[in-house]
Amino acid sequence: MGVPGLSAATSDGRLVKSSAAFDWNADAIRLVAEAGSDLITRHGPDGRYAYVNAAVERLIGFSPADVVDTHPLAFVHPEDVTCVRRNMPSLVRRNDSLRFKFRARRSDNSYVWVETSCQVLRDGQTGRPLEFVAITRDVSAQERQTDAIRIQAERLNIAVAGTGTGVWEWDVATDEVYWTPSMYRLCLAPTDLALGQKGVIQQFLHPDDLDDFLDALQNIRGGETSEFQLVHRITRSDGSVIWVDSRAQAVLDAGGNVRRVIGLVNHITAQKRAEERAQLAELRLLDGINSINEGFALWDADDRLVLSNEKYVDLYPVVRPLMRPGVRFEDICRLVVESGNVRVDRPVKDFIARRIEDHRRANCVTEQQLADGRWILIGEWRTAEGGVVGSWTDITALKNQEAELADLAAKYALEKERAEAASSSKSQFLANMSHELRTPLNAILGFAELMSSEFLGPLGHERYKGYALDIRESGKHLLDLINDLLDMSRIEAGKLVLQRRSVDIVEETKNCFRVLEVRAQEAGIKLEQEALKTVGPAYADRRAVRQILLNLLTNGLKFTDAGGPSESG
Repeated sequence: MGVPGLSAATSDGRLVKSSAAFDWNADAIRLVAEAGSDLITRHGPDGRYAYVNAAVERLIGFSPADVVDTHPLAFVHPEDVTCVRRNMPSLVRRNDSLRFKFRARRSDNSYVWVETSCQVLRDGQTGRPLEFVAITRDVSAQERQTDAIRIQAERLNIAVAGTGTGVWEWDVATDEVYWTPSMYRLCLAPTDLALGQKGVIQQFLHPDDLDDFLDALQNIRGGETSEFQLVHRITRSDGSVIWVDSRAQAVLDAGGNVRRVIGLVNHITAQKRAEERAQLAELRLLDGINSINEGFALWDADDRLVLSNEKYVDLYPVVRPLMRPGVRFEDICRLVVESGNVRVDRPVKDFIARRIEDHRRANCVTEQQLADGRWILIGEWRTAEGGVVGSWTDITALKNQEAELADLAAKYALEKERAEAASSSKSQFLANMSHELRTPLNAILGFAELMSSEFLGPLGHERYKGYALDIRESGKHLLDLINDLLDMSRIEAGKLVLQRRSVDIVEETKNCFRVLEVRAQEAGIKLEQEALKTVGPAYADRRAVRQILLNLLTNGLKFTDAGGPSESG
């Protein structure tokens, strides 16, 4: 099938009839045409078929007789007619050959994709077209493959449109490159950018990353590897620099040779910056935990080390070669104990088992003594993800203070015991003394009582009787003082019992006045008492009340000038 001429191309039929240069009756040429698998056609200047070989029936299902003397446009798909009409005049006027594709109608009204190569035969003197020869072949399989590739490309474009991923394809044989629209957007490149043979993405690579990318690409091309993955930078058309993750995969032909390479370029600038922030945060965290004056270690849910600070290693120097992320706590514990870095109070095996148990139980605080005598307070707590975080604090100073306090407590207990013994001795002395004083004092009180009652007769003078009464009251007061001394010892021992009863405060005050009357006269002080009629009895210990009144009156006498009154009311 061919479309080598249109009716509008030329109407000069005499050019064909007068030419002797193209005698198509040559048997040799006809034999070649008939034996060929491609459709070979001959067209006059008006474009109509003058000759069609037998391949036409295989291609579109029509016989040569059905096609000869018809116009090629009768067999062109309606959607392709405009394209054919637009291309043919250029063949007639300017070109000697032309190749193009279109859909040809078959006898069953289906269509098949064909590719036609047209050649113009011109008059040697005038250059006018004399005849057209066309060779047409079936390219349906190629078109189906092209459509499949196009559909895949469209699907891929849709899939990566919102992901920030660009896709490129490199034909190793031709060194040509194809970009998806998303790749243009990734590089902010104009869509009419001519890639051609300018490299895959070399013109956008950051200068510092160019060599690494070219080396990776050359390794694929040379068959050393079938894929690569590289994180690098791209300098976009506007001068901005972004980070990308490039991954490429080689596509091999049937012979195992690299046919083309397909690459995906993912925009990871945000991820890269997040990683940089995370690294910075980790550095700050490490700097922070290394600045504290305590050991610190973090273990994951599998009991493997995540991080630790220098203070922790300083406490257990033997583990320094072992300290790296991923090492097990059990391995560190065994090394510390078996190397003698800590003091153990039981068999080593049992000590290690107990330490591991405490560690895994977490949420507890334990004490540990190092081989050099230092004491360490270990606090371990469970994290949200199931790991363990611990702190190791040097409490040697606290332990020393605790020992000092214990020594002081022992000394205090000894002194307390001595004081209690002294107090007991004092109480015993007071008890003995009171017994010795009471015996003569009771005799004095008895004689004073006999004298004041004039049991054996009058005393001879009224004032003697008053003196006898005073002696009796003073003796009673002295006896009360002795009892008070005993009460003080009872108070110290916590054994004093108050004898509460009704006490006439006014009467007790008068009794105290009589006891102190002589002292007041000697000091030139007049004792006076004023009491309201509404004053009633008090519920108290009589002896304690009397002692209080005597103390108050005695102070009054001591601090009152001669001639002044000392009142009680």
